[in-house]
Amino acid sequence: MERSGRSPFPPRVRTLGAAAGLLVAAGFAGRAPAAGPEPYADLESLSLEDLLKVSVASKTEMSERESPGIVTAVTREEIRNSGARDIDDVLRLVPGFDFGLDYYGTVGMSFRGLWGIEGKILMLIDGIPANELYYNSVLIGNRVPIDQIERVEIIRGPGSVIYGGAAEYAVVNLITESGAKTSGIRATTVYGQLAQSYGRASASVVYGQRFGVREDDPEVSVKVYAAQSQRSDREVLYPDGTRLSAVDAYRSTPLSANLAASWKGLSARLIVDRGGQQFQDYAGEPLTKPAVVRLDNYFADVKYAWKPLEGLTVTPQYTFSRSYSYGNTDYGAVTVSGVPAGAGGIVFDPQVNRHRMTISALDEVLPTLSLLAGGEAIIDHATSNGNAFVPDASNPTVTGRYLDFHGYAGYGQALWQTPVGTFTAGGRAEWHSQYGGSLVPRFAWTKAFERLHFKALYSRAFKNPSVGNINDSAAVGTTVKPERTRDMELEAGYRFTPHQQVVVNVFDTRIFGPIVYVPATSGYANYRQTGSRGIEAEYRFNDSWGYARLNYSFYTSEGINQVGRYTVAQDPAQLAGFFPHKASLGASVRLHHGMRFNPSAVFLGQRYQFTASSPGAAALATTEVKPTLFLNLYFTADDLIAPGLDFGAGIYNLLGQGFAYPTAYDFSRNPMPAQSREFLVRLSYRFGL
Repeated sequence: MERSGRSPFPPRVRTLGAAAGLLVAAGFAGRAPAAGPEPYADLESLSLEDLLKVSVASKTEMSERESPGIVTAVTREEIRNSGARDIDDVLRLVPGFDFGLDYYGTVGMSFRGLWGIEGKILMLIDGIPANELYYNSVLIGNRVPIDQIERVEIIRGPGSVIYGGAAEYAVVNLITESGAKTSGIRATTVYGQLAQSYGRASASVVYGQRFGVREDDPEVSVKVYAAQSQRSDREVLYPDGTRLSAVDAYRSTPLSANLAASWKGLSARLIVDRGGQQFQDYAGEPLTKPAVVRLDNYFADVKYAWKPLEGLTVTPQYTFSRSYSYGNTDYGAVTVSGVPAGAGGIVFDPQVNRHRMTISALDEVLPTLSLLAGGEAIIDHATSNGNAFVPDASNPTVTGRYLDFHGYAGYGQALWQTPVGTFTAGGRAEWHSQYGGSLVPRFAWTKAFERLHFKALYSRAFKNPSVGNINDSAAVGTTVKPERTRDMELEAGYRFTPHQQVVVNVFDTRIFGPIVYVPATSGYANYRQTGSRGIEAEYRFNDSWGYARLNYSFYTSEGINQVGRYTVAQDPAQLAGFFPHKASLGASVRLHHGMRFNPSAVFLGQRYQFTASSPGAAALATTEVKPTLFLNLYFTADDLIAPGLDFGAGIYNLLGQGFAYPTAYDFSRNPMPAQSREFLVRLSYRFGL
C-alpha cells in the first residue's frame, strides 16, 4: 500500500505530543527532578491489609476484607507495571468483566455474562458519574487517560442504594492522581504498532501542586490528554458479504481535560471528555466511506465538605453534566450498494443537560458506628434541533425538540461493628417524573478474623430507563418501566501470611423486567427475567521479588434467563456473546533496581455469538467461538537515562489470537474484529517544581 507523507495523527495529538516533548527537553536542559513528587508505593513492602483499602462500597475507608461488598482495588503501580493501554486492559484482569460490540463500532462492558451497556454499570471519574446521558452508557475505546489514574475501585455487584439507578450490576470508580501526588509535571507519550497500521498514539501532560504541607492547603491539578487509536487493523465482514479493512474506518480521536482545585473543604472540578468515533456501516450495511459519531461529555462539579462537629461531615454538592451522545449529521452517507443511508442521510443530534444537587452526611457517631444519609435531586433537559423526540400529548414537557424529566431520591445506611461482625443496613427511595418510584434495601454481614474473613450480602437494585430508552420506546408506542434486580452473595477468604491470600465468592443475580432492545422496532421492551449465578476466586501475593494476582470466574444462566434475544440455542446455560469461563493472571517480577518484567494472560473459554445473515435482518443463529488466550509481555525501566525518565515497552496479544468483539443480542451486525498483535512503547518524564 502506498503511504502518504502526511502525518496520520490529528493536529491536537501532534500539538500535545510536541508539548510533551518540549517538557521533557526542558527538564533535561534544566535542573534534575526535585524531590517534590511523592514516590510510587513499593507494593512488595506493603501488607495486603494496607494495600487493599477501599471506600467505594460504603463511603468509609475499610479493607477489602471488611468492606460490605464484593470489591476489587487496583493500584496505580499495578496499572503502570502491567502496561495497560486502556481501562479494558485493567478490567480484563478483574473477575467477571468482558466487552462486546454495540452500534457505530462502539464497545461496552458486560459483567458476569450480563450485557451492561445503557445504564447497568456505573462509571465514576473522581466520584462524578461519567456515563453519557442519552442512553446512560459507558463506552470503551482509548477514551480513559490510563496514565492519569491513581487507583481503580470496583464494586462487583449492585450499588444502587448509594449510587442510584445506573449502578445495577457494578460500579467502577476511576480515581485520578491528585495535585499533591504529582507535585510537579509529568509528560507521557505512547505509540503502538499493529500488523497493518498504527494501533494508537497518545500524549498526556499532568501538572499538580499543593501549596503548603497540610492536607487542607490549596491544591491544583491540570490533566490534558489527546489520542488517536484504531479499533482494528483487520478486515470486517458485513452481512451482505462485503469485506473492508477496518483501518481508519473505526478510528477514535479522544481529547480530554481534567481540571481540579481544592482548599480546605471546598473543591471544584471540570472534566471535558470529547471524542469522535468513525464507523463504516449503517443498519449493518457498509458505507462507501466512514462517517463520524460524536461522543462528547462535559462535567462541572463543586462540593464542600463541612465538618461542624468531630466525626460529622456534611457535603453539599452540585454537578452539571452535558452529553452530546451519538451525535452525527452525515447527510450524504451512501451505502456501497448506492442507496442513501437512512432517510436523507444519518442524522441524530440529541443533547442532554443534567443538573444534579446532592447533600450527604457521614456521622461516625462512635468508633464502632457509622451513619450515612443523603438526598438527591436531578433535572434532565434534552434538546434536538432535528426533532428527534416523540411528542407526548399528555405531557407538555415532551415535544419534538425538547423534553424535561426530574427526579428525587433519599438514602441511608448504618454500619455497626460488633464482636460478632460488622452489620450494614441501608436503603434508597427514588421517584422519577416519567416512571414513578423505586425502593431498594441492602443488608450485609462481614467478619474478619486474623486469617479468615466471611461476607454475606443481600441487596436489591434497579435500572432506570434512560432518556433514549423512553424516547425510542415512545416512537413505537410502547412504555418501559425500571428493571429490578435481586442479588445474593457469599464470600470467604483466607490470609496465609500478611502478603498472601485467597478469596472465593458465589453470587446469584436475578433481573426482573429487564429492559431489552428490540431491533425489529428500534424500541425497547420489558421482558420477564434474566440473570446469572456463579463463582469467582482470586489468589494474590506480594514478596520481595514481585507480586501476582491470579483469578477465575464462571457464570451460568441455566434456569434463569427468559430473554430469547440473549439465548444460546446450543447451550442454554450461556448468554450470547460472553464467556462463561474466564481466568486471568497479572504479575510483576523485579529484575533490578527500577526494572521490571510484567507478564499477563487472559483465558476466555468457549462462547457463542450472533452473526447476521443480511443487512437490516436479525441474526438467525449463534455461532461457536473457540477458547481464546491473550498473552502480554511488558518491560519497565524507571530513571532510565536520567532521574524521572521512565520507559516501558511491550507486546500485546503475543499469540496473535483472532478475537472479535461479540454482539450480545440479535441485531444486524457481525462481530467486530479486534486488534492484531501490538508492539507498544511508552515514555514518561516527571520533575518537581
